[in-house]
Amino acid sequence: MSVTYGTSPAGLPLLLDSSPTNTPVVTDQVVGYQRLLTAPTIGELGGNIYHFKSWSDGGKPTHQITIPNNPINYIATYELSPPFNAEYFNNMTLSGTPVLTRQDKKIDFNWVFGSPDPSVSTDHFSARWSKNQYFVAGKYKFSAAGDDGIRVYVDNVLLIDKWIDQAETIYEATTDLTDGNHAIKMEFYDNTEDAIARLSWTYVGDVSSPPPPTTPTATPTPTNTPTPTPTPTPTPVSPPPPVGSYSAQFWNTPGAGAAPQIPATAPTLTRTDSAINFDWGLGSPGTGINADHFVARWTKTDTFEAANYRFTATGDDGIRVFVDGQVAINAWVDQGATTYTKDVAMTAGNHTVVVEFYDNTEDALAKFSYIKIVPGIQTSGLKGEYYNNQDFTSLVLTRIDPTVNFNWGGGSPNAAIGPDTFSVRWTGQVQPLYSQLYTFYTSTDDGVRLWVNGVQLINKWIDQGTKEWSGTINLVAGQKYDIRMEYYENGGGAVAQLRWSSPSQAKQIIPQTNLFN
Repeated sequence: MSVTYGTSPAGLPLLLDSSPTNTPVVTDQVVGYQRLLTAPTIGELGGNIYHFKSWSDGGKPTHQITIPNNPINYIATYELSPPFNAEYFNNMTLSGTPVLTRQDKKIDFNWVFGSPDPSVSTDHFSARWSKNQYFVAGKYKFSAAGDDGIRVYVDNVLLIDKWIDQAETIYEATTDLTDGNHAIKMEFYDNTEDAIARLSWTYVGDVSSPPPPTTPTATPTPTNTPTPTPTPTPTPVSPPPPVGSYSAQFWNTPGAGAAPQIPATAPTLTRTDSAINFDWGLGSPGTGINADHFVARWTKTDTFEAANYRFTATGDDGIRVFVDGQVAINAWVDQGATTYTKDVAMTAGNHTVVVEFYDNTEDALAKFSYIKIVPGIQTSGLKGEYYNNQDFTSLVLTRIDPTVNFNWGGGSPNAAIGPDTFSVRWTGQVQPLYSQLYTFYTSTDDGVRLWVNGVQLINKWIDQGTKEWSGTINLVAGQKYDIRMEYYENGGGAVAQLRWSSPSQAKQIIPQTNLFN
């Protein structure tokens, strides 16, 4: 059946089964086939910023569709976003009359040792950005980066408060928003040296259910992260899930700590989820479930073709995936949000997929998807190879990273990797949007090397604090170029980020839509 995916205005990207897709695109698909459809919260086209408004089928920003028995168009409608009202001050306290007022389409600045404008000092300045922004009802994650201090408010509620001298550091917070306009404000100051300010947000799910009445629970005793069980066995699930959806079960596990067992008791919460795409932040997944120390299990039976499928799971904390009772992904450990992939050869017919997840403390995130691997078709993101030393000789982890945008602080990328003296190699391809001279930027602590189309653009294989380096190369729109970034961490903080810009491309972290593996 003919299915068209597109946007209004035309040309903004969408995600099909979690894979970025340029639009418009027309596909022939089997009637009854199910797909996960996602409209990014914010889109950029022709130098303008747009926000998601609605789907033609009335679905949520992320929702599952079933291909009908007649041709259909799925169109995501976007509206032009208003710019930020920006005020810049020649002091660090936002006091007095601003020396510069202007409109900034977005907050995505790295002035390095410079300033926003000749009228603004290169050091000891501050800025305030504010605007009213439309949001579809849901839960949103706000991500802000600053060098130095930053504060973020939504509807005058302080979400992020890091008003301190610091190297570039990324902070995140989630909040529920009703449908309509909301007041967004970010404040920033630079003391000395580098000056960086960035702000973005994304839809991560439905509005949280009202929390249950507070019940005292035992304070869990901190425990060391145990070694993941090599071959865990999922407990049989009953009843069977509805066709096309996941049967979801949730349990509280107070005091269980890391790597808990799935309780044998009846679940506290049972529901049907159309997709596993949740970022609960510091909140709860639903009525009766605590914000920390809980486990979940999703079960679904689906019809597969005889082909290879790629299963992708992201968890904070532990996550594991079973296909017909066999372990496909096993990362049952405390961890920040980490993505794992596994390619599985499937036979034609029905197969049962089980996803299990636990949250210990702080942020809770669970995402899962699978796609049929079509020969010659690449998936998005770069392949990341993680080594437990600095010379790329002790490989311990391979995964697909959607972007290179990491600030591990004093930690490490994964529980299997030490917090110091590790290295990473990212490889794949990058696809530009314009036929122009592109500048590639790396921000790392410590060493970094970067190649694009076989040309080494950056070679700073040295111990260093977070430092940005750049190199340029001419690229042709739509053509894919080999890209390789190598990084090592010696001691102290660990940061690795990859950005680009061109005369028509604003400086940004290279998005997942332009990276392939």
